[in-house]
Amino acid sequence: AALRVDRRRFHTLDLAAAWRELTGLPFVFAVWAVREPCDAAGLAAALRASLETARVEQAALVARAAAELRLDRAEVDHYLRHNLDYELDADKGRSLEMFLACAHGRGLLPAPPGLQTLQPADPALAADG
Repeated sequence: AALRVDRRRFHTLDLAAAWRELTGLPFVFAVWAVREPCDAAGLAAALRASLETARVEQAALVARAAAELRLDRAEVDHYLRHNLDYELDADKGRSLEMFLACAHGRGLLPAPPGLQTLQPADPALAADG
């Protein structure tokens, strides 16, 4: 829905650009988080399968989102393909740790939690799609 904001009438702030300017790192908008114990390999495989399904069904997802948001399909498709990144690499991990440390420093978190990334049991699922 943020794509529909009339930027001629409202001042907008690109949080990702502001964070990159401040830290030199990419901004992580969302993560899947779980507490231990969990089936890490199974969860990682399920999340990877979900991502692959979304990639295969991209056209249908774009069409539905464009209709719901009353936006041009090409605009939605471009946004999903070029503005969002669905992988958590080393830079994004450092960025997330920095964000959590900043939140702790401002009293918003009692202590930054230790982070671990899940790796799928099947190495073929770890390949970037």
